[in-house]
Amino acid sequence: MIRELETALAEHRAAPFPAPEVVRGRDDGSVCAVMIDADIYALSERVSRGELLADGRWNWLAECEARLQDSLAEFPEAGRPYYAQLLRIAELAFQRMEELVQTNAS
Repeated sequence: MIRELETALAEHRAAPFPAPEVVRGRDDGSVCAVMIDADIYALSERVSRGELLADGRWNWLAECEARLQDSLAEFPEAGRPYYAQLLRIAELAFQRMEELVQTNAS
């Protein structure tokens, strides 16, 4: 799982922001295009480094994922793959967190 998350993070980091279709600072659906990207990426990167997120941060990641999922159809079509990758990153981060919790419980 860690490899998948690290790979997804690296691919996302290397991908160009989908401008001009997605406008920086504009809300698409219920999310700001830039902030949702930064929040999901930063929290998921912490998990990839082996950090167990505190409940507040775990909940924020879950909220960001849910809001992005609900808003994805509101993004310009050309920008959707970029944000779908963020949803995959969040999913992988949740799976990695579960692994970390199980490892620490053992």
